[in-house]
Amino acid sequence: MPGSLVVNPARGIDQWSEFLRTGNVPKTADPWKHMGRYSEIFFFSSKLTKNFGNWEIIPLVYLNHWQHYHPSIENCFAYSREKTYTVFSPRVGVLYKLTPLFNIYGNISTGANTPTSSELSSNPNLKLAKVINYEVGLKARHKKFSLDTALYLMDVKDEVVRVIQPDGYTTFTNAGKTQKKGFEFAGTYQLIEGLEVGASYAYSDYKFKRFSELVGSTNIDRSGNRLPYIPIHQYSTFISYKHTSGFRFRVQTDTWGSYYMDNANTEKYKGYEFLTSASVGYSRGNLDLSLMVDNLFDKKYAVEVTKDTSGVKRYNPGPPRTFLVRLTYNF
Repeated sequence: MPGSLVVNPARGIDQWSEFLRTGNVPKTADPWKHMGRYSEIFFFSSKLTKNFGNWEIIPLVYLNHWQHYHPSIENCFAYSREKTYTVFSPRVGVLYKLTPLFNIYGNISTGANTPTSSELSSNPNLKLAKVINYEVGLKARHKKFSLDTALYLMDVKDEVVRVIQPDGYTTFTNAGKTQKKGFEFAGTYQLIEGLEVGASYAYSDYKFKRFSELVGSTNIDRSGNRLPYIPIHQYSTFISYKHTSGFRFRVQTDTWGSYYMDNANTEKYKGYEFLTSASVGYSRGNLDLSLMVDNLFDKKYAVEVTKDTSGVKRYNPGPPRTFLVRLTYNF
């Protein structure tokens, strides 16, 4: 797929409407931009589990080390180290077995998110985003069903935030603080032997607690706004069947709720509903044959919509109906 489809009313440009009307991507669509960087990540972890009757205590320690490299202008095969991050991340969790089927758990963890290579190319002074996460949940396992739920709160310091300047130029900066609250659910149920249905849901309440965005030469306070590109509601459903003869199929639908296009929260994109994928396959012995179809009904939708600080919108269209045939043989 090409890059963004631009909507700029001031210049009479509306490539997104043209795409919805004709199904064709305008040749003037913004091209994708690529990076020539790579990173190395090293980590060490230590996990100790202690059981006390129905209680289980799980302390965990991570030591992460990231190194970002940048290619030389004179020689694209010569790389110089550009940025190094090292983080110590302790975590402790507890689990209680209510019954043989149901467990409740809770954990407090610390962590960090390193800036990506493309983000560092825009701003080499980016800080590491540091996270404290609090989470509780319920899990269930049965031969007929499974259930996973989680309720969480994340406090993030120095989160890397995208700022889209006029003409689509993207820069990255650190927000002072963000807070992410959410709930997640995933469940499956076996209707009959081989036939299973399932659903998942995510509620995401993500907000800037302290953040100023540079617009032109002015810093504008965005504290209290929602983080863009993240819908409050997401959910999916599926049905799958697997026969003892080797035949199988699966159909899944995904819905991505509305979200704000920019840090200023000036406008929402409606998202998309019931984006459907399907697959059918057959396995016998060492042979496996499958046919997969993404976007089964050829829905026209945007994977992401952004709005720059001058008000110009850019739509990244999702792929059309796509077929994939796969044949594998295990020797």
